[in-house]
Amino acid sequence: MRHLCIIAMACFVGCVYLLLPAHASEPRVAQQLEAHANWVRDVAYSPDGRVFATASSDKTVKVWDAATGRLRHTLTGHADWVESVAFSSDGRLIASKAADKTVRIWDAADGTLRHTLKHDRQVLSVAFAPDGKLIATGTGSNEAILWDTATGQRRHILKGHKHNVTSLAFSGDGRSLATGSYEEFGNNVKLWDVATGQLRHSFAGHDHRVYQVAVSPDGRSVASGDAYGVVKLWRAADGKLSHKLQAFDDSLLSQFHKMTKGVPRFIWRSELFRRMETDPEFRKKVQDEAQTLVEYTVHALTFSPDGKLLAVGHQDRTITVWDSTTGKLNTTLKGHTEPVKRLAFSPDGRLIASSHRNQSNIRTDPTVKLWHVPSGRLWHTLKSDDFWPASIAFAPSGKRLVLGGCYKPNGYRCDRGAVLVWDMAN
Repeated sequence: MRHLCIIAMACFVGCVYLLLPAHASEPRVAQQLEAHANWVRDVAYSPDGRVFATASSDKTVKVWDAATGRLRHTLTGHADWVESVAFSSDGRLIASKAADKTVRIWDAADGTLRHTLKHDRQVLSVAFAPDGKLIATGTGSNEAILWDTATGQRRHILKGHKHNVTSLAFSGDGRSLATGSYEEFGNNVKLWDVATGQLRHSFAGHDHRVYQVAVSPDGRSVASGDAYGVVKLWRAADGKLSHKLQAFDDSLLSQFHKMTKGVPRFIWRSELFRRMETDPEFRKKVQDEAQTLVEYTVHALTFSPDGKLLAVGHQDRTITVWDSTTGKLNTTLKGHTEPVKRLAFSPDGRLIASSHRNQSNIRTDPTVKLWHVPSGRLWHTLKSDDFWPASIAFAPSGKRLVLGGCYKPNGYRCDRGAVLVWDMAN
């Protein structure tokens, strides 16, 4: 077992090197549960850390005793893959989102179904309000919906996007809801008044689909990340841009992309394709530049618990960590061999857990990496033989990390959905 100790070293410019403390022993597997008959696609802890829930492609949600690993409840009723699961802030409710166009609200104590929230099209995102009285869903109908969790009735339908609402997040005080959409140009990030359902701000500036949005813990900033790897920080109060965060030079933004900003899509596409057909050199340039930009696609976006940092997971297998106040890049974390699609800060903000969202064992990365935030160094790589992680969640205490995935998948097929609980007590 490796032991890292505190080392202070004087150098010619008077610097000091601090490594991880000696008592930071390596994580170990505390529990291994063969939990489901298919991939475990999402995991979530209750706010008090006493139970955690798992969502699976086997169409079920299961609730587990966190201390013993004993199964408490199996929640059945979804007609298709269950893609995500979340607890309300008081721990009394569980929400599950599935590919059957529904979100179901369950009683966490006894596992009974409270409400089924039906949608006309696919549900792409879901989040509880901080007080647990509302739940928001983003849909393939180009709208977000606010639901009353007590009655299961719609409170407000938020219309204004022109494409799928793929991500949403409440502010810490629950007064605002941020939504992001697949619109390729225009106002694809919006901020809504939760009480009235009225639009507060449309954030114009992204030139491609927005994949992720997040709201800072104090509610003052909205972060949005797009398919070209650009992250923007907006002031929630007035909708103004605070910072543009990108890990590449502006020169990489292709000429045709700059020229087409604000031009109707059908016009620039027809002109672009016409020139690509007649000019092989131009076609090669367009293809190369587009591929370069897509390599930076934002797949994951999360603020640190204190809101001072913003971590971003990219298609190019890196994580960038930014100072959310200054907009400066703190560090770039490298080590994954596949795109980074899962990120989580530890509750104290000192660690970042990252992984690829595996759904097969074909050309994928079966590791979860733990990064020490103050130093920007890799602390530990979590890997268990024949286990492929798809989801991650820290316990509220920070002492455990639960991973959901599959044990010995056969390509995309999984017959043994599994959960590993790692002890992070030290």
